[in-house]
Amino acid sequence: MGDEGKYTHCDVCGRRYEPGAPADGWLEVTVEGDGGYASPDFCSQAHAVRWFSESSLPLTAITIKAPTARDRLADIALALPFIAVAAFTLIGLWTVISWI
Repeated sequence: MGDEGKYTHCDVCGRRYEPGAPADGWLEVTVEGDGGYASPDFCSQAHAVRWFSESSLPLTAITIKAPTARDRLADIALALPFIAVAAFTLIGLWTVISWI
C-alpha cells in the first residue's frame, strides 16, 4: 500500500506496527480543535471510534452558512459564460446542419 513505516503504535491498545508488515486496517487521523492538535494512529476503525468517544480534545462542529444574495449573484456571473458558450455551440451546430 505504500503506508509502511508511517504508523508507530495504536493510541488505544498500544499494539505496535511492525515495519514491513501490511498496513491494512491501520488508520492515521489528524484532528485540530480549539484546545490543540492531535495525530493519533489506530490499528482498527473500532479503536478510532473508541478514541474519539473518549477524547478530551475539545472539537468544534463546522457550521455551514446559508448562501447570501451576493453568493447567488456570483453563481449567476460564473454560470453566464457557460450558458453563452452552450448557446453559441447550438447556433453553430444549427448553421452547419442547415448547410448540409
